[in-house]
This record gives sequence, structure tokens and C-alpha cells, in this order.
Amino acid sequence: MNILICGAGYIAEELLKRLGETWKVTLMDKDESILRDVSARFVCVARVLGGDASSPVALEKAGLAEQDYVLALTRDDASNLAIATFARDEGIRNILSLVYDSKHLPDFQKIGVRTLMIATQAARKIHQYLLDPRVNVFPIGQDEAEFMEVDVGPNPVIGGNRIMEAQGREWRVVGVLREDRLMFPEDETVFRPGDRLLMLGRPGLYETACSLLECTEAHFPRTYGHDLMLGMLAGRGEAGDAVLNEGLHLAQNVKIQ
Repeated sequence: MNILICGAGYIAEELLKRLGETWKVTLMDKDESILRDVSARFVCVARVLGGDASSPVALEKAGLAEQDYVLALTRDDASNLAIATFARDEGIRNILSLVYDSKHLPDFQKIGVRTLMIATQAARKIHQYLLDPRVNVFPIGQDEAEFMEVDVGPNPVIGGNRIMEAQGREWRVVGVLREDRLMFPEDETVFRPGDRLLMLGRPGLYETACSLLECTEAHFPRTYGHDLMLGMLAGRGEAGDAVLNEGLHLAQNVKIQ
């Protein structure tokens, strides 16, 4: 299979480590010193070409029309969009591009190419980690859906309830990991402490599903719900400020509203 990779950065190098001899790679980059080093280390690299990959002349020289795949992996969205556009105009079916700034995504969607949004996906993973380190969320497609793994934990509120009754309008529990075994939930399958749920839904799955399932850390205190309200006297002074600060501290540390 012929593949044109535009941009010889870290992502391209990690990809080349995974490609075998059945791939015939043409690698383009402005930095010819990088190209010489890469071509010497990977047998799948059949040809290297220095120059601006966003130039139609350079792409023609690289044999764009003969490629089965084109990857736009430069560090610049404008260059990647130009590469993807020229490849689409040439009739290449399989095109993938990096996108760094989410505001540029519609431009890539208009020409119908697969995208990989590095900054957005990294930020989402970090945000989910900050919400709860035990939860993993993976985007699906072009950000149309999400897949999530989440622990039920020792949760007396949902323990014993049927999983099928807890499905939401925007998400579904599609699998359960229980005692190191994968299960597909049936009508009578119930939540158990220690279950790990596999969930599929629309973006924003964490907030939606966990607010309904209370699937991770316990709220404070469960008997009284999720919300904390502080009654403050007018002109509260230092004593009132201390109460307010304590309430805010409590909210930050026990995940109440």
C-alpha cells in the first residue's frame, strides 16, 4: 500500500514504528535533516522529499495521484487543510489530517476528511481525569459519540437496581465488567458493588450518566441529596466569612453542588 505522510514529527515517527514492509511510505517535511535520519531507521520509508507539502507542485512531485492514503501531519492547520484539499481534488479516498484548533474543524468537515484533534482530545482526557481519575472516556467518530468506562463502586443507592431501568435517553450501558468477566446486560441484570460499566452515548456522557447513576464517589451526605445551601446573615462579618469559606471548601472536597 502506498502512503504519503506530510510532516515528519513525533506522531509520524510513532506511526512508522508500527508500519511493516508491506507499506511503501513517501515522507515529506521541510526539514531535510529529519528526513535523512528517519529514512535510515525505517524500512517502510521508500522515499523522502524535502519541501512544503502544502504546495500542489511538491505534492505532484511526491506522486500524490498514486497514493492509497494521505496523512496531513504537519504542525499547522492551514498547511494540513491545503494538503487534504489537494488530495481530495486528486480523488484520494483515504485522507486523515491533524487539527490543532477546534475552530478550524468545520473547514475539514466540508471536504469530508478524517480528523484527529490533538489538543481537544488531550484537554478532554485531562478534564475527565480531574473530575474522577477512575473514569476513562473515549471519543468516537468525529466527536459524535463517547464511550466510557466507570466504576459503580460501593454504592447503596443503585445497588440491586436493574441496569436496563437506569438507561438514559442519550446513553446506554452496553457491557459490564464483573469479576474480570465481560457481561452484556439483560433485562434482569442488576448493579453490584465493584461492577465496571461500559457505556455508550452522546458527548458529555460523564456529566449526564454519573449524575443519574451516582456511579463513582459518594456524595455528601446521601440522606440529604447532592446540594448544600448556606444560610448567611446580612452583614455577616468575619464569622460569616469563615462559614462561607468552610462551605466552599466542603463543596470542593466532597463534590456536592
